[in-house]
Amino acid sequence: MPPPLLLLLLNRRTYQRAIVVPTHSLELIWKNYETFENTTAAATSSTGGSAATAKTFSTRVLSEQRPRFQAARMAYRERKRKMEGIDTAALPVPPGRFKPAGLCCAFPNRCCLWFWEGFPAQIMLLHVPDIPAYVGTKG
Repeated sequence: MPPPLLLLLLNRRTYQRAIVVPTHSLELIWKNYETFENTTAAATSSTGGSAATAKTFSTRVLSEQRPRFQAARMAYRERKRKMEGIDTAALPVPPGRFKPAGLCCAFPNRCCLWFWEGFPAQIMLLHVPDIPAYVGTKG
């Protein structure tokens, strides 16, 4: 079992690495990190250390990490704004192979089936019920 000081340092390093990754739970991670630093300062002062020194240290560490957290939060907001219009469940379309909307959207979530018209074996893997009738009609 590692000593408690080593666990404390490993937890601190893990939190500091986690708060710079732009994810949807970044706010929760930051709140947990603040709680961790504050309870660490309280525990240090209760075990015989100086309360003012421990509080000053935790405040200084949090103030050093806050700009990194805010940069990650802004990056997440920017990514979220860019991803709003993208349907992640849609099939990818190769560049330069677009057809008018009426021709390519025979099935609601299978807008790329026209691309696979020349590959019947791959189309059968998609498990769409009316594939044989669709493959026989060229758009």
